[in-house]
Amino acid sequence: MSVAALVVTAPSVAARAVSTTASGVQTVAGPQLCSGRTEVDHSAGVVRSLAVDESGRIFVDTGPPGAGIVRKSDGLSVSLLRPGSVQRHRPGESLSDAAPSASRLATDGRGALFVALGAKLVAVDAEGTGLTTLAGDPSALPGAEGRSSAGDGGPVSAATFTSTRSIATDEAHNLFVADRVTHGRSTFRVRFINRSTRPVTFYTGTAQQLTVEPGDIATVAGGAEEGDGGGGDSDGGTALGSVLSGTPPSMAVVGARLYLGMYSPPSDGQPAVSSVRVINLGGTETAAHGLTVPAGGIAIVAGGGVAGFGGDGGNARAASFSQLPGIAADTNGNLYLADERHHRVRKVDSLGIISSVAGVGGISPDDGGFNGNGRLASEARLNRPHDVKVAQGQIYISDSGNHQVRVIDASGVLRAGRGNEPFWKCARSGDTPRKAKWQGLAVGRKGHLYFIDVLGKKLVKRSASDGSIDAVKASKGPMPPDDPGSQVLGGVAVRSDEALYLVDRGGTRISALNIGSRTITIHGVSIEPGSWRTVAGGTAGTDRTGSFGATAMAVDITTGSLLVGDSAGGRLLHIGPMGGVSTVAGNGAPPAARGCCSKPVALAVDPAGNVYVSDAATNRIWFVNRKDRPVTVNGQQVAPGRAGAVAGNGTTTGLRHEAEPATASPISASSGLALATDGNLYFSDTGDHSIRRVDKDGTLTTAVGNGQRGYNGDGLPAALSALDSPTNLALDQCHLVVLDSGNNRVRRVPLGPPCRETVLPPVRRDNRDSSGLAVAGVVLLAVSGGAISLYRRRHRHRHTEQP
Repeated sequence: MSVAALVVTAPSVAARAVSTTASGVQTVAGPQLCSGRTEVDHSAGVVRSLAVDESGRIFVDTGPPGAGIVRKSDGLSVSLLRPGSVQRHRPGESLSDAAPSASRLATDGRGALFVALGAKLVAVDAEGTGLTTLAGDPSALPGAEGRSSAGDGGPVSAATFTSTRSIATDEAHNLFVADRVTHGRSTFRVRFINRSTRPVTFYTGTAQQLTVEPGDIATVAGGAEEGDGGGGDSDGGTALGSVLSGTPPSMAVVGARLYLGMYSPPSDGQPAVSSVRVINLGGTETAAHGLTVPAGGIAIVAGGGVAGFGGDGGNARAASFSQLPGIAADTNGNLYLADERHHRVRKVDSLGIISSVAGVGGISPDDGGFNGNGRLASEARLNRPHDVKVAQGQIYISDSGNHQVRVIDASGVLRAGRGNEPFWKCARSGDTPRKAKWQGLAVGRKGHLYFIDVLGKKLVKRSASDGSIDAVKASKGPMPPDDPGSQVLGGVAVRSDEALYLVDRGGTRISALNIGSRTITIHGVSIEPGSWRTVAGGTAGTDRTGSFGATAMAVDITTGSLLVGDSAGGRLLHIGPMGGVSTVAGNGAPPAARGCCSKPVALAVDPAGNVYVSDAATNRIWFVNRKDRPVTVNGQQVAPGRAGAVAGNGTTTGLRHEAEPATASPISASSGLALATDGNLYFSDTGDHSIRRVDKDGTLTTAVGNGQRGYNGDGLPAALSALDSPTNLALDQCHLVVLDSGNNRVRRVPLGPPCRETVLPPVRRDNRDSSGLAVAGVVLLAVSGGAISLYRRRHRHRHTEQP
């Protein structure tokens, strides 16, 4: 529904600047915006442990803990690895885990998935239809007191585990498993499962040298327990002689480097400690993050002190972070840490310098957030990132609090993992409902936004002063759609700050609502304050202009008349000040003006009273010259009384033109038009998920939209922002306002350099006529098709309507 309004102010009254526009595209109404701020329902499904294989398939644990729900995304679709044969392959076997997990997923390089399930390891086949136990007695669950891991030096099929919740694979897809030494103790060991066809030797040439035969399992790190005389876990220890203490760690393996993200919770008055250690699995010394680690040695490469946040830009060994549920490493010597509590992914480079590569969150668990994808990862907000993986030159993040997998590409831009979408919900009663559906759009003189909540069956207003969203009601009697016989509201247009037009969703009746403080007359109908009356269309007994099917409307600023797009009649109607109706274009109009308007879906009116019409039947945008002289507009000359196309070639498919004549490009039926003061015409190319601009010379360019259907957040430049099926448009003093229908949002796009938004003071009573429309001698401020425009006039103009 195209919208329009008319406001005029006297030149002697100055406007008052109140604010400066923010940069980037903004959401001003929609499912993420709850009373002006973002809220997340933390009870919605989350994402936790993550695995990515060589082909880019994503496996993610979507919880809740204990549910065993694992999803797979191949970039095209998402499947749930939870058919009956997986969930209950045989008694006692499922993907469930009674306790929260660290990194419990890993791929095998052949399309299958490994899952750590407490006392056992299982594999889910590539089709997700079968589950096989690799190791662990099915009856040895995590709650079995005193059950110790056993079976080292023999076949993995005979091995048992105490509690395995963290696994990792090397380049050959052999498995490393972090297993508690004894149930209930805070120490663990790292066990290795050789899945290759050749023996694998660790620590070659050292006293720790260890060979694991194909199919066998052996402990490769943390062979000592606290109090048994082991060498401890400080710098300079040996892999097999060290005590590894704390919760089951996150792990990563690349080349000969095994990384352990270790965390010891506070106890006995001692603070929590978080660190990352590297173990050199090879037979020669290796360089790691500014350190030289001997064969078989273990060293701290990041943290090691009290858990907290700090150290970015400095040596990682002096940095602090929270528990690291996920870590990853690449072949260039970089280490990535999921600093969950601080809502960041941090990187330790090959020289040992730590930095934040994703997330700008604060230092408390409640500081997480979401500001969209499609932006630099260093400028994005994360919410409790749980796991991180590196594959195909990209960094994958399970952003658990934001309920989606996110990917940092090679250029450092953060994107949504395909097939994963966030689940948003307003957490407090009284906030904008998640399932609200918006339709119609209008901007008032004071900057207030008006639109229809279709599901809520009500007219709503977004206040320009505080951003609040409230229902607009008539104080005297019911208004559509509460009025008996009325249909659901289908559109709204602002006539003035004292009156709104409303149209039934069926388009059969147009009403006017008096939101001012005095009686006004509109189209010959007197309307008291707080009341609404039918001014056009309607049922028998109230019909003022005959029947029609209104699909668009706009105000003629030269007369205060109403223009109506009648798709049912294939015409453009003019409803005069006293309610008389005439046909301007289309069926019933003079032959010269019949080419357009078979199905008008959006209108805009220029200051001279000429009309732009978006016609869904011809897939063009037309200019109807209602004057007695030729007009050159948007690169086209249109004769008096004729309709000329200014955009569209009559088709909806083909190459969308850019920086070329607008009349040569296909466009989809645009249900939104807005005319700016500089003569630029904006229209919503719904099928192309973008907003296009036709300049005064007729050149077509894309004003908003990156060409991809979707939502990638707020704060981005217009060219980088994603839209989904945009429809209605409007213009306020500084922004293009877009009804982003597929994303269920109303969004604002700054136009040009930042400008000062203004609130205009009331117009003096002696400059206002009885219709409620202000008049002025010099300055005319018009909202046409939603566009606010400022023009200078030489002569005073008065409307002829009388109360």
